[in-house]
Amino acid sequence: MVMAKPGTVKNYDHIESQVYILSKEEGGRPKPFTSFIQMQMFCRTWDCAAQVVVPDKEMVMPGEDSKLILKMMRPMVLEEGQRFTLRDGSQTLGTGVVTKTLPMLSEADRQGLTEGKKAREKKASQAN
Repeated sequence: MVMAKPGTVKNYDHIESQVYILSKEEGGRPKPFTSFIQMQMFCRTWDCAAQVVVPDKEMVMPGEDSKLILKMMRPMVLEEGQRFTLRDGSQTLGTGVVTKTLPMLSEADRQGLTEGKKAREKKASQAN
């Protein structure tokens, strides 16, 4: 919940961010991760499940600074320059900053966030 003057803040569910992924020595995960991994995004007073998309490469290595696109399960109050933390269970994976807000997800896109790998592949093969 956010308390603010009406119209001063907006909800977003699709953002571009710059994130530093913690190395194993810093308490992060020891293995790299690829697109479509689901993480918890913590920011100020809220947390929300978010799907990660790695736009420019195949995977992100621990200890690396990377651009990530985050698709959240529900709209949350965000603004550019706001800091957040990504966690997987009880393990902190990285910390980042919102660099750009992207257009809101459609209801079909939001439904796709919960699909597994086989469902995504099937949908992609039907589209081609």
